[in-house]
Amino acid sequence: MPPRLFALTVAVLLAAAVAGFGGAEAALAPLISFAIPVVGFAWAATRGLPAALVAIAPAVVLVGFFAPAALPGVAAAAVATGIWVGVRNAGGSAWRAVLFATLPFALWTVFLAAKGYDPFPADFRTWFDSIVAESRSNWPPERWAELEASTESALAFARRTWVASEVTWFAALLAIAAGLARRLAPHGEWPAREPFVRLEVPDGFVGVLILGLAAVLLGQGVVETVGWNLVFASALVFAARGLAIQCFWMDRGRLGMLARVAYFLASVLLFLPVFAFVTSALGLFDAWFDFRRHRDEGKGSNPFSMFQQSSGDDQRGAE
Repeated sequence: MPPRLFALTVAVLLAAAVAGFGGAEAALAPLISFAIPVVGFAWAATRGLPAALVAIAPAVVLVGFFAPAALPGVAAAAVATGIWVGVRNAGGSAWRAVLFATLPFALWTVFLAAKGYDPFPADFRTWFDSIVAESRSNWPPERWAELEASTESALAFARRTWVASEVTWFAALLAIAAGLARRLAPHGEWPAREPFVRLEVPDGFVGVLILGLAAVLLGQGVVETVGWNLVFASALVFAARGLAIQCFWMDRGRLGMLARVAYFLASVLLFLPVFAFVTSALGLFDAWFDFRRHRDEGKGSNPFSMFQQSSGDDQRGAE
């Protein structure tokens, strides 16, 4: 695809998104959801049709699981997933591939935020109210008032962060589809890369996290939603690095596959919020502590053995 045509396509879609905030919802939704994906996939196909088709297959399978109960934008995300992998597999620019995949979904997110999207349909609210009515008689009045207030606060928080969390799930979908496409693609079409345990993340994502937190605390409306997008996206990136660190420690400890599967299943099924927070925090603090480098240098089996080593060096220096 010629660069000028690509720039023109992006400019038209951005202009349509801005104009759509004034009321062109009917035309804007399919434009944002599918125009860039279709153009991107066509460009990938011209660079290598077999590669593009292999890339789109995992996305088509995954959308069957996510699209029926999700936003129409999730379907666009699945299509964009195949585009991203197809462009990379066909030898295209990595930055252009990322732009093709993320721009339609980002525009869709901002559009929903500006329109005040409510993730809870009327049927869900009716069902929820019926459950509330049945449960009211089982609680003391004062306890019920506290429970009702906390529930409404949780629903309000979910409304503010739902669209932002959709972007996080899209990024996870992108990674899953890329991994599946790598396995399905013919041997030799993908360049060799470092193992997952060596996954490196630019430390600049710390700044992205800080910027997102500032937007959440200081902004409202679209600014707050964009801030939540940055927070969720950076948390997902740090979680990936945290998983890589855990896998690295398991490799060094020669932990068997059965034990690893049991650990991750138990963590996800029983302690998912805690596991997600700890994993993201581990990836975040790796920017300062660099756990895997210190393990490589043989400074002990404890990830914090760097402190023990440094204290020993200080004692020898004092002598």
